[in-house]
Amino acid sequence: SMAAPHVSGVAALVSTMNPEATVDEIRIAILSTVDEVSDALTQVGTGGRVNALNAINANVFAPAARLIQHRDVTSTNGDAFTQFTVEY
Repeated sequence: SMAAPHVSGVAALVSTMNPEATVDEIRIAILSTVDEVSDALTQVGTGGRVNALNAINANVFAPAARLIQHRDVTSTNGDAFTQFTVEY
């Protein structure tokens, strides 16, 4: 089918725009954001046409968190601590 190269291209694009996305998240993003086409209901499993922009912006991706290490801190009694910030 000619849909295969289009869908794989959209999957690559979604992966590039959402580098932390899992394979399942990419699959769900593509399948849940098709443009419904009434003529396609009997011809394709999704009943629609792939929509790259909607797939990229789908609300299915888990937020990515980053751990940022700040400077080491030494207390007055000599204990050393490291301060971290979590961003997502």
